[in-house]
Amino acid sequence: MRKTIATIAFVILPAAALAAGVRVAGPVAELDPPIHDFGTITQGVLYRAEVILRNGGTAPLEVRAVTSDCGCTVAELADSLLAPGEATPLRFSFASRSFSGKIEKHLFVETNDPGAPRAILTLKATVRTYLRWEPRALEFGNVPLGQSPRQSVTITSALRDSLEITSIDAPSDLFAAEVRREVIGDSLRHQVEFRLRPTAPPGWFRSHALLRTNHERVRQLQVRLSGQVHAFFRIEPSAISFGQLRQGTARTRELHLIGTGEGRHRVTSVACGDQRLVTAIRTVAEGRRYAVMVTMPETIPIGIVRTELHVATDDPAHPEIVVPVRGRVRPAPATDEAEGQ
Repeated sequence: MRKTIATIAFVILPAAALAAGVRVAGPVAELDPPIHDFGTITQGVLYRAEVILRNGGTAPLEVRAVTSDCGCTVAELADSLLAPGEATPLRFSFASRSFSGKIEKHLFVETNDPGAPRAILTLKATVRTYLRWEPRALEFGNVPLGQSPRQSVTITSALRDSLEITSIDAPSDLFAAEVRREVIGDSLRHQVEFRLRPTAPPGWFRSHALLRTNHERVRQLQVRLSGQVHAFFRIEPSAISFGQLRQGTARTRELHLIGTGEGRHRVTSVACGDQRLVTAIRTVAEGRRYAVMVTMPETIPIGIVRTELHVATDDPAHPEIVVPVRGRVRPAPATDEAEGQ
């Protein structure tokens, strides 16, 4: 029982000594304070601050590195070797351009402190944006030919900024755009509605809309627009991706053509722009569903494969379906024998 009590006392004594201002044997890294809160800050501004790094031990403290978990934060230390009781400022900056809302980042001070070789400085802030828009991508999904779905982007700014959407640059053959504006408290809200034109041709679309503004800091906003206009056949997936292959290996991908609506239509042939790739058609349900197999053979040399798959159908509204095909062949790993030479 006495031995247990003595052990507990040994553990508690150093903490009591620190509270009383007694230095612990060896180097001790102390950050004062260990947390820095920038408070509410503005997006796009570079903020600077500093805290104190102190050696609270009895031996020299050596700072070996100062790192961060984010490229937005850069730190600078005046002295890398601190005598017992000595202190130095740790200066740092935070670039708020890419953030909004509440954030938390960290600086790591690597030292020869045996008890805590990595001292952590926590940085906090609430970043106020000049303006906020969401969503930043509109996915229209599968749209039957002739239909005209609508989706909107909401842009919120401070009322005092008097934001205006001066122009909208979107593919005119695919979309019509309309802007509605309203005041909500001390905020100004713009709702930009994109309507897919009923005359949009069949096929996949992947494009962008640029919204230009009169804001001195945010001159334009970009919104991604994507989806598929289909006639009788809807295709899945939207593209064939082989990813990255090692040289000397083969891989096969499938494309599905799914019949929609009334009637029946057939897939009549398939061809690939890159004739090195092998294609085949499998009938899942005659007139309703087909699978197209595309194989990248093992003989494809090192390099990037970028081509298109052309699927012919007897649907007069969409006689040819074009699908992008992508892949990359990388060198085969060296053999153990080659690595040893």
